[in-house]
Amino acid sequence: MFGPAYKLATVYGIPIRLHISLVLLLPLLIGVYGPVRGIVYGLSLLTSIVLHELGHSVVAIRKGCRVQQILLLPIGGAAQMESLPRRPWDELQMALAGPAVSLALFAAFYFFGAYLPLTKDAPFLGVWGLNGVQEIGIVNLVLAVFNLLPAFPMDGGRVLRALLARRLGRLSATRIAARIGRIIAVLMLVWSLYLWWRGYGFSMLSVVAVFVFWAAGAEYRAVRYQEWHRLQEWGDWTWTDADASDDVATISPPPYRRGPPDEAPLRPNFRRRRFSWGRFGWRR
Repeated sequence: MFGPAYKLATVYGIPIRLHISLVLLLPLLIGVYGPVRGIVYGLSLLTSIVLHELGHSVVAIRKGCRVQQILLLPIGGAAQMESLPRRPWDELQMALAGPAVSLALFAAFYFFGAYLPLTKDAPFLGVWGLNGVQEIGIVNLVLAVFNLLPAFPMDGGRVLRALLARRLGRLSATRIAARIGRIIAVLMLVWSLYLWWRGYGFSMLSVVAVFVFWAAGAEYRAVRYQEWHRLQEWGDWTWTDADASDDVATISPPPYRRGPPDEAPLRPNFRRRRFSWGRFGWRR
């Protein structure tokens, strides 16, 4: 789906691959920050993204999911999995694992980096008046906060969907989260265009916004198709509150889904539109 990628390493049995487009961005970083700072920042950012995605992947493996690969892209990392955890609580933990790793890296680099003998003359110092190690911590903070935006299907959007699914069910929760994600994507696009109009140049935020807008709609359509398919096949049966997943899922932008799963837990649903069988009895 994403084009050619090259394997860098294997961690916990998970292949880590680099998309060819990232190689083309390296000269841009060197041109903006210089050779030393550009390479240091580039490697630091890639390492931070890999650790972020490994956070998702380790939790997913513990929940019984198989991780196919971690793909590094210009707009972020992608932990591609055969399926997502079936229960909303498990999906919530998996979605929060990546930002939690980024926040831990921020704390380690920023606060402990203040004690390192680095001065403002450090060759890879940026523009914040901090030493290079602290700035790497700031990058991880930005990575965590940005991913926690409730722009489904980013990490924050998946957290929102998991919380809503416990009461509304997976389809309704996905519809609400997808609409909120599209609204946030439009706002991000407007903001990036405003920055471009003010003379700040092209921003990758616009690319992320377009992808989030498309992915939110695509995932909702996939979930709606699964609901329709099961109602056609099983009649007055529908999903349990446990999440049914697709054959492939990708976590942390850019996420996507495709194809129905082979099986999913079911529950009786005698009045589809108004009542359903919950964990503690009938509910409206």
